[in-house]
Amino acid sequence: MSKSFEGWFDFLSYLKLSGTKNFKSIILDSTANLSFRLIMDILKESKNIDLYLDNDATGKKYTTSVIKIAQLYRYCQENGLTTNWDLNGLKGSRNKIGKLINNLGIKPFEAKGIFKIKSDVSDQRIHFREFEDLNDNLIVNF
Repeated sequence: MSKSFEGWFDFLSYLKLSGTKNFKSIILDSTANLSFRLIMDILKESKNIDLYLDNDATGKKYTTSVIKIAQLYRYCQENGLTTNWDLNGLKGSRNKIGKLINNLGIKPFEAKGIFKIKSDVSDQRIHFREFEDLNDNLIVNF
């Protein structure tokens, strides 16, 4: 299991709240560091991924993107398509996932079903939905 945190204070707050110490984690320092390549590396290494991104528009956007990439990754695994995606060919594209789907030869009618596949990525923001981030939850509740 891998856990991804937007910042160090969220990571430290998680340690305090959970008491868990046996897991792999990635501390992004910013969602700007959450590249397509990093997401792929995480998917190849970890079966389950818990995301602890902020409860703001950017956190929602990146959480949705990671889940969609994970769904496409799983679709490719289940359907015998390559998961060694040419990420360099996606540079400069506004719709990287759409371009990747096209590059993989997935038909538009099949593509709609991809985003209904259960993903091994879970959005953990539900546990602190009333707060900006996990750290704010800790500050207010302790």
